[in-house]
Amino acid sequence: MVRWSAPDALVMEREGKALIAVTDQWSNWQNVSSVQTSWSDGTVLYDYSGAHGNQTITVYGGGKVDLSIPPCDGSANLGRRGYAIWAPQGVVENYSNPSKQTTQEWEMSNDLGDRHNYSLMQGGALPDNSLECRVVGRVFSKAQSEITIDLYPETDENALKFYILDKDCNVLDSIEGTGVLNHTYTSNYSGWYTFRVSNSTATQPGQKCWVKVTYQGADQFNTEEAKNRCECSIDDLGINEFTKENIEVYPIPFSAELNILFGEAINNNVQVSIYTLDGRLVYHQTENQVGSEMKLDMRSINAGTYLLELVSEGNKFYKNILKL
Repeated sequence: MVRWSAPDALVMEREGKALIAVTDQWSNWQNVSSVQTSWSDGTVLYDYSGAHGNQTITVYGGGKVDLSIPPCDGSANLGRRGYAIWAPQGVVENYSNPSKQTTQEWEMSNDLGDRHNYSLMQGGALPDNSLECRVVGRVFSKAQSEITIDLYPETDENALKFYILDKDCNVLDSIEGTGVLNHTYTSNYSGWYTFRVSNSTATQPGQKCWVKVTYQGADQFNTEEAKNRCECSIDDLGINEFTKENIEVYPIPFSAELNILFGEAINNNVQVSIYTLDGRLVYHQTENQVGSEMKLDMRSINAGTYLLELVSEGNKFYKNILKL
C-alpha cells in the first residue's frame, strides 16, 4: 500500500509489517511528515536497513509517523543508499525465508549499461580492442550450493572470459572460450558473488552478450553485510603491469593538462592511449626517452570519464581518469 508519494520520496507499507521508504535524490535526505500507518499510537519503529543507526521514531496522532530517507550518495550509516525500512523495534532475527533456486538474467548492452562513477558500475557491451571488463551483476548464494552460469555471446568468432569474484572482489574462478559457455561453481560461503566478463584479447571487436545465472538463495540474509560494487579494473585480468607504486597520474580530476610521473627514468618509448569507457580511442601519443615525467595536453578531450593506458616494453598500466 502506498502511504506517501512525492517527486523524491515514496513510502509503502506492508500492512502491520514494515514501512519501505525510498528516494532517488543523490545528496539530500528526504524528511516526510504525518505518514499514515496501521500501527497504534506509541508504537516505536526502528530502521532495520541500518541507515539511521539506533535512532527510532514513535507513532502518534492516530497512526502517523515522521520519518527520513537517506540519499543515494552513501553518506548514511553503513553506506546505505536511498532507502530505509521502518518496523516495530524488538525484532532480533534477520529475515528468514526457505532457500529456493533463483535464476537471474542480464543483457550486456550499452543501452542498459551504466558506467557513471556514482552508479553501480555494472552493465554495458564489451568495448572494441580492449581487455577492460564489465561487471555483469551479483547474487547472494547459499554456502555449498551450485552456481550455474550460461553465457551467450553475440557472435561465435571472438572469445570471451567470465570471472566469478568473492565478497571482497577477489577472483575465485573463471572460464574462457568462444560460442556459448556453460560452467558450474560450488559456493564456499553464504554471501555475495559478483560476475564480470571481458574480451579474451585486446585485438578483437567488442560485442554484446547475455548471461544467465541460476543459484540457491541463502536461508538468511544479513542486512548489515557490505555489498562491494567490485567495479571493473584490468588489474586482475592477467596483464603484465608496471609497478603501480612507481607511477603517479595527477591531477585527478584534470582539465587542460595531465601529468604522468615515473618513479624511475624510462629510456624506452612509452605509448599513451586514452579510451572512452565504450572502447573508442580519443588520444594517442608515443614518446622516446621519456625520463621521469610526461606532460599531456588534454585541451582537445571533452569532459568525461576515460581509461588511460600506458604501454612500454610489454608492460601495461591502466587507470580510470576524469576530465572536468
